[in-house]
Order: sequence, then C-alpha cells, then structure tokens
Amino acid sequence: MKSALLLLSVVVSPALAQPYVSEPISIATAARPVMETRLAPAMSIVPDGDGFVAAWSSGNAVYAARLNAAFVPVTPVHELRPLRGAAYEANYPNISPIDGGYALVWLERENIWQPRTATAVLCRLTAAFEPSQPIAVSPLADSGLARVAGGDANAISVLVQGNVFTVDRNGVTEMKPINSWALDDAVTPGARIAVVSREFTPENPPCPPPFIFGSACWRPATWDLKVQIDTLTFTRRFTAELAPLSIGFGADTHLVAWLADAKKPGGRIAAVRIRNRVQLDSFNSPLILGGNTSASSRPSIAWDGERFLIAWEAHGDIYGAAMTPEGQVQPFTLVATATDGLNPIVVGVKPGRFALAYEVRVDDQHRELVARTVDFKVFHRRAAR
Repeated sequence: MKSALLLLSVVVSPALAQPYVSEPISIATAARPVMETRLAPAMSIVPDGDGFVAAWSSGNAVYAARLNAAFVPVTPVHELRPLRGAAYEANYPNISPIDGGYALVWLERENIWQPRTATAVLCRLTAAFEPSQPIAVSPLADSGLARVAGGDANAISVLVQGNVFTVDRNGVTEMKPINSWALDDAVTPGARIAVVSREFTPENPPCPPPFIFGSACWRPATWDLKVQIDTLTFTRRFTAELAPLSIGFGADTHLVAWLADAKKPGGRIAAVRIRNRVQLDSFNSPLILGGNTSASSRPSIAWDGERFLIAWEAHGDIYGAAMTPEGQVQPFTLVATATDGLNPIVVGVKPGRFALAYEVRVDDQHRELVARTVDFKVFHRRAAR
C-alpha cells in the first residue's frame, strides 16, 4: 500500500492553491533503452507558440515532433538514428527553440555493458521543423550531461558536462571550460549557466591495528553538494547519501532541490534558494518540500512566472510542491495511480499553468510517454469561430 504524502502546515496563498491536474494524454510508446542508466526523463518538452516541441528516446533512435496544445504530435515525427551507428544507443534528448528554429542535443553511448565513452550529438531543426544532418560535439564521460545552452542562426552553444561548446554552421567548434565536475543537472536558456553536482569520497581504509572508531586515521564516506552559478560556487559536505540534484530558475532565484537521507525510509525532498549571489536557505536547514520519497526519486523544477513547481516520484506515484519566491511551500499529490509514473518533468507554460510529462512502464521492453496539464487558475477555452 502506498504511503501518504508528508504534508506541511502552511498558510495557502493563491500561488499555492491546490492545482487541477488534467487527465493523461499519451504522446508516444517507445522502447526502453537497454543501456539507460541515469535517473533522467525520457523526454524533453518546451512550450512553443500555442503548443510544444518535444523530443524523446527509444534507445535505437531519438524522435522529435511538434505537439499541439493537447500534446498530440503534429506530423511528421522525425526519427533520428544514432550518428555513430547501430552499435550505439541515443538517449537523454534536450530540445530548445533557437532564433526561429530549434536545437536538439542527445547522448550516444556504446551498446555494451562497459562503454568507454559517450558522445554528445547536435542537430538543428528549421522553423518548419526540418532536421539538418547531426554532428558530433564532443566525447565525454559515460554518465555525462548535454544541454542546449543558447545560440542563434549562426552558432549553437551546448553544455557538455563542465564545458560549453559553441558550434557554428560549418561544424567548427570552440570550447570554454566551466569546471571539472560530473554534473547532475543544469539550467541554461533564459538564465546564467548554473550547474549542480555531487562528489563522493569513500571512507578511508581501516586504520592499522589496533583500530579505534573515530580515530584520526579514519574518515567516513562523504558526499559533497556543489552548486556553480557563473563563477560563483556554493558547497556543503554531508555524511548521509545524496541522490541526484536538480536546479531551476525563476524570479531571479536559482532553486536547488535534492533527496535528503536517500537511504532512509521516508526520505525528504529538500530545497535551497540562491538569489543575487546570496544563499537564502542553509544546506543544514533547507526548505522541506515533501516526504515519502524513495532513492530513485529525482525532482524536476519549473517556473511559470508566479511560482515554482517541483515534482518527484515516490513509490510509483508523482508528488509535487508549489513554492513562492519567498519560500512558502504547499505540497500535494499530482498523480496517484495503480500504474507507476516514473521520471517526471515539469515545464512552465504560462502564469498558472504547467505541463507535466512522465513515463509509464508498459512491459520490460517498452514505456509510454504521458503528459498532463497542471493548472493553478481556471482557463476558459476560446469559443470556436
């Protein structure tokens, strides 16, 4: 039996009212990649005009499509096979509108159990949503991250781990290092580049006998939580395991969220705000967004112009919390269903409305990609003409 969400006692403002969550709409059914390892959504989706543009993966291909306001794909749906051939899988797409067209980046890794490298691949799409020939941006570590970081008609910037690669129309690439971290998440378009990372340090080998617990030669395992916004860094060391971190941006505020006490039953989703180079909340006493989480949870963060919405998975259900820039929090259940909802992402559409997308397990080889709207206001449909 699924546990109830740990609720917090808060004064509910209009920005924190209980939202209306629409019925699910199936976008696509895709194969589950064999080599997928990261706790990351299968889909990237961003608002575009009256609808959306989206990309999703099935291991043997990345698909890109326009979606209307009801999340229904508008033909054609483009299938983009791995640039490096059938021996590679293509996963973790990220798509963004760029200067009237679009940029799409994904990761390709060898379809073997111990892949040697991964490759970031970039594809432009025209305003008519016609794809160009993909090009390789850079090889990177196997667990790497790749995100569209901006650009225009002449060049696209792609964040690949701790480096920004700027690729012009001729495929000429310039690289600007940011850091040497193994990144968990990043926020790029519409904000300064901000990244988050965890760094694990194992405990020291046992002391020579006689071993005394806590002696000077013994050190426990630690996890360093690290945030970088432009060149400004914030860090905190923990002895309790940290699950993957997320970062979002809105109202001149970067919001960092993570699963605290990842190995304990009823772990908590914690958050810290950083505004104008000032950390508003302590890592030791963060804002608590909700509980009843599991070690597989990874929060997703979005901003709609009025509030943050943070979503995460716990025991197959999807929970969320709305938060004002002032730090007021209201948690709630977004999706409670007998069918597990996994790896949710949320996207701000307009004030009062978010898009929620997640995957549902169909069988061991397939997953269904599902979307809903999350409304904090009543939106009236225009009368047909």
